[in-house]
Amino acid sequence: MLELASLHKEKLMTLYRKTWRNPKYMYFHCGNIFYDLEIYDDTRDVEQLASLDKDGNIVGFLCVKHRRDTNSVCDLVFLSFTESVNIVTARDLMKLINSLFNSGIRKISFGAICGNPIMPTYDKIVKRLGGRVSGIQKEEIMLADGIYHDVKTYEIFKCDYDCSKVKLPR
Repeated sequence: MLELASLHKEKLMTLYRKTWRNPKYMYFHCGNIFYDLEIYDDTRDVEQLASLDKDGNIVGFLCVKHRRDTNSVCDLVFLSFTESVNIVTARDLMKLINSLFNSGIRKISFGAICGNPIMPTYDKIVKRLGGRVSGIQKEEIMLADGIYHDVKTYEIFKCDYDCSKVKLPR
Protein backbone atom coordinates (compact mmCIF):
# COMPACT_ATOMS: atom_id res chain seq x y z
CA MET A 1 0.00 0.00 0.00
CA LEU A 2 1.27 3.46 -0.85
CA GLU A 3 0.95 6.50 1.41
CA LEU A 4 2.50 9.95 1.22
CA ALA A 5 6.02 9.88 2.63
CA SER A 6 5.31 13.11 4.50
CA LEU A 7 2.98 11.14 6.78
CA HIS A 8 5.93 8.96 7.85
CA LYS A 9 8.86 11.43 7.94
CA GLU A 10 10.54 10.33 11.18
CA LYS A 11 10.29 6.59 10.57
CA LEU A 12 11.44 6.96 6.95
CA MET A 13 14.43 9.03 8.06
CA THR A 14 15.43 6.41 10.62
CA LEU A 15 15.17 3.57 8.08
CA TYR A 16 17.03 5.62 5.49
CA ARG A 17 19.92 6.49 7.82
CA LYS A 18 20.36 2.77 8.59
CA THR A 19 21.22 2.25 4.91
CA TRP A 20 24.11 4.73 4.86
CA ARG A 21 27.00 2.38 5.61
CA ASN A 22 25.30 -0.86 4.63
CA PRO A 23 27.14 -2.33 1.59
CA LYS A 24 23.80 -3.60 0.24
CA TYR A 25 22.87 0.02 -0.52
CA MET A 26 26.17 1.01 -2.19
CA TYR A 27 24.43 1.39 -5.56
CA PHE A 28 21.79 3.66 -4.08
CA HIS A 29 24.05 6.10 -2.23
CA CYS A 30 26.62 6.62 -4.97
CA GLY A 31 29.74 7.11 -2.87
CA ASN A 32 30.65 7.98 0.69
CA ILE A 33 28.67 11.18 1.08
CA PHE A 34 25.51 10.60 3.07
CA TYR A 35 22.66 13.03 3.46
CA ASP A 36 19.16 13.02 4.87
CA LEU A 37 16.19 12.62 2.60
CA GLU A 38 14.35 15.84 2.01
CA ILE A 39 10.73 14.86 2.48
CA TYR A 40 8.39 17.29 0.74
CA ASP A 41 4.95 18.21 1.99
CA ASP A 42 3.54 18.68 -1.52
CA THR A 43 3.71 16.84 -4.83
CA ARG A 44 4.29 19.77 -7.18
CA ASP A 45 7.69 18.65 -8.49
CA VAL A 46 8.47 15.52 -6.51
CA GLU A 47 6.10 12.75 -5.45
CA GLN A 48 7.37 10.69 -2.51
CA LEU A 49 5.60 7.62 -1.22
CA ALA A 50 6.10 5.12 1.57
CA SER A 51 5.40 1.50 0.69
CA LEU A 52 3.63 -0.23 3.61
CA ASP A 53 3.10 -3.92 4.24
CA LYS A 54 -0.25 -5.35 5.40
CA ASP A 55 0.64 -4.52 9.02
CA GLY A 56 1.39 -0.88 8.23
CA ASN A 57 5.18 -1.22 8.49
CA ILE A 58 7.29 0.80 6.06
CA VAL A 59 9.07 -1.60 3.71
CA GLY A 60 10.06 0.76 0.92
CA PHE A 61 10.33 4.27 -0.43
CA LEU A 62 9.34 5.44 -3.91
CA CYS A 63 10.02 8.86 -5.40
CA VAL A 64 9.35 10.38 -8.80
CA LYS A 65 10.51 13.75 -10.10
CA HIS A 66 8.00 15.40 -12.40
CA ARG A 67 8.82 17.59 -15.36
CA ARG A 68 5.57 19.46 -15.73
CA ASP A 69 6.79 21.30 -18.83
CA THR A 70 7.18 18.01 -20.74
CA ASN A 71 4.50 16.04 -18.90
CA SER A 72 7.04 13.41 -17.97
CA VAL A 73 8.85 11.81 -15.06
CA CYS A 74 12.61 12.35 -15.27
CA ASP A 75 13.68 10.21 -12.32
CA LEU A 76 12.28 7.29 -10.42
CA VAL A 77 13.74 6.16 -7.09
CA PHE A 78 12.99 2.72 -5.69
CA LEU A 79 14.37 1.77 -2.27
CA SER A 80 13.54 -1.39 -0.33
CA PHE A 81 14.19 -1.56 3.40
CA THR A 82 13.82 -5.34 3.67
CA GLU A 83 16.59 -7.92 3.57
CA SER A 84 14.88 -10.25 1.11
CA VAL A 85 12.97 -9.65 -2.10
CA ASN A 86 10.32 -7.04 -1.38
CA ILE A 87 7.27 -8.04 -3.40
CA VAL A 88 5.11 -5.40 -1.66
CA THR A 89 7.27 -2.50 -2.87
CA ALA A 90 7.67 -4.08 -6.32
CA ARG A 91 3.88 -4.25 -6.65
CA ASP A 92 3.60 -0.70 -5.37
CA LEU A 93 6.11 0.38 -8.03
CA MET A 94 3.98 -1.19 -10.76
CA LYS A 95 0.86 0.50 -9.35
CA LEU A 96 2.66 3.84 -9.23
CA ILE A 97 3.78 3.55 -12.86
CA ASN A 98 0.22 2.67 -13.88
CA SER A 99 -1.12 5.61 -11.89
CA LEU A 100 1.37 8.01 -13.48
CA PHE A 101 0.40 6.98 -17.00
CA ASN A 102 -3.31 7.13 -16.12
CA SER A 103 -2.84 10.67 -14.78
CA GLY A 104 -1.52 11.94 -18.10
CA ILE A 105 2.23 11.39 -17.83
CA ARG A 106 3.50 10.56 -21.33
CA LYS A 107 7.02 9.34 -20.50
CA ILE A 108 9.00 7.92 -17.57
CA SER A 109 12.79 7.87 -17.68
CA PHE A 110 15.26 6.86 -15.00
CA GLY A 111 18.79 5.61 -14.56
CA ALA A 112 20.38 2.80 -12.61
CA ILE A 113 23.99 2.01 -11.83
CA CYS A 114 25.32 -1.02 -13.68
CA GLY A 115 26.43 -3.84 -11.40
CA ASN A 116 23.50 -3.34 -9.05
CA PRO A 117 22.04 -6.79 -8.31
CA ILE A 118 18.54 -5.41 -9.06
CA MET A 119 19.49 -4.55 -12.68
CA PRO A 120 18.14 -7.78 -14.23
CA THR A 121 14.81 -7.04 -12.53
CA TYR A 122 14.78 -3.48 -13.92
CA ASP A 123 15.53 -4.89 -17.38
CA LYS A 124 12.59 -7.32 -17.13
CA ILE A 125 10.16 -4.75 -15.75
CA VAL A 126 11.01 -2.13 -18.36
CA LYS A 127 10.74 -4.67 -21.19
CA ARG A 128 7.44 -5.96 -19.81
CA LEU A 129 6.09 -2.40 -19.71
CA GLY A 130 7.03 -1.75 -23.35
CA GLY A 131 10.06 0.37 -22.45
CA ARG A 132 13.65 0.25 -23.57
CA VAL A 133 17.22 1.03 -22.60
CA SER A 134 17.86 4.48 -24.02
CA GLY A 135 21.57 4.64 -23.27
CA ILE A 136 24.54 3.64 -21.18
CA GLN A 137 26.93 6.25 -19.84
CA LYS A 138 30.38 4.68 -19.50
CA GLU A 139 32.25 5.08 -16.19
CA GLU A 140 29.76 7.70 -15.03
CA ILE A 141 29.95 7.45 -11.24
CA MET A 142 32.40 6.24 -8.61
CA LEU A 143 30.92 4.22 -5.76
CA ALA A 144 32.22 3.35 -2.31
CA ASP A 145 34.17 0.46 -3.87
CA GLY A 146 36.44 3.02 -5.58
CA ILE A 147 35.42 1.84 -9.06
CA TYR A 148 33.74 3.94 -11.73
CA HIS A 149 30.48 2.33 -12.80
CA ASP A 150 28.38 2.73 -15.93
CA VAL A 151 24.85 4.09 -15.67
CA LYS A 152 22.04 2.58 -17.73
CA THR A 153 19.13 4.83 -18.66
CA TYR A 154 15.63 3.49 -19.26
CA GLU A 155 12.55 5.07 -20.78
CA ILE A 156 8.94 4.01 -21.03
CA PHE A 157 6.44 5.91 -23.17
CA LYS A 158 2.73 5.79 -22.41
CA CYS A 159 1.88 4.68 -25.95
CA ASP A 160 4.24 1.68 -25.63
CA TYR A 161 3.00 0.95 -22.12
CA ASP A 162 -0.60 0.92 -23.37
CA CYS A 163 0.36 -1.57 -26.09
CA SER A 164 2.18 -3.86 -23.66
CA LYS A 165 -1.13 -4.99 -22.09
CA VAL A 166 0.37 -5.13 -18.61
CA LYS A 167 -1.63 -6.87 -15.96
CA LEU A 168 -1.01 -5.37 -12.55
CA PRO A 169 -0.20 -7.69 -9.65
CA ARG A 170 -2.89 -7.90 -7.01
